[in-house]
Amino acid sequence: MGVYKVGKYWHMCYTDKKGNHVRKTTGLERALFSKDQARDLLKERIKKAKKRLHPKMEIDLKFPFEKLAEEFNEEYDGLRDHDLRESSRAGYKTFMKKLVEHFGKIDIGEIQDSDITEYILKRKKDTVRGLGKKKVSMFTVNRELSALRLALNWAVEEKKYLGENPVAKRLTRKKLFKEEPRNVTFSNEEITALLAVAKEPWKSFLLVAINSGMRLEEIQGLRWDEIDIKNRSITLPPERTKNGKGRVVKFGKTLVDFFERLKLNR
Repeated sequence: MGVYKVGKYWHMCYTDKKGNHVRKTTGLERALFSKDQARDLLKERIKKAKKRLHPKMEIDLKFPFEKLAEEFNEEYDGLRDHDLRESSRAGYKTFMKKLVEHFGKIDIGEIQDSDITEYILKRKKDTVRGLGKKKVSMFTVNRELSALRLALNWAVEEKKYLGENPVAKRLTRKKLFKEEPRNVTFSNEEITALLAVAKEPWKSFLLVAINSGMRLEEIQGLRWDEIDIKNRSITLPPERTKNGKGRVVKFGKTLVDFFERLKLNR
């Protein structure tokens, strides 16, 4: 009987009340324990075994990914309450939901490269919900795997559930899929057709977006003191841009006319 160390973790070796030889880790959360603390834990477990509280010491030391995902969604979201955009929050939760479908029951310390490969092969066969036979893009798979890497790193650095990310090398950016630039251009005919059938308030949002290149959240938060009709420019503050850097957006006569009409009826 005694304690011994494997890597960063202390393990216990003892014989239970029925004479079964048992070897157990002191637990992922005890990675920083000293040898004396590991011995104290061993004594405590042996006492429980003698009292038949745990005859075979079948203590659940597993930490399934679904449990980590649940904590990640709650705590990570809360920790970054002020600097995480609403779209990012929704994105992480969507990614986690998809990852749980595959990795849910697997212990976070036992996730292997082969599990990642299996996940990728499965996602390549999946179709986008509501879009018929359209396949899931590798852009989406990259975001899901990046979320997996983030959650496992969080388990290491913040929660101390792991000594290290078991698939860190497999999830490096250079190992993910190469992403081609997404350049989409609409013709004047398409834009005209779109605006012809759009209803308010979407018609106004589309008009501003098409003529400025601004994101939806930026348009939704527009204030009159940010719009300079005379100089045909919009000044966006850092707190309302995706990268946290303020910028000036120039616009043409179409938006000059639009903002002047809007100001008259505001």
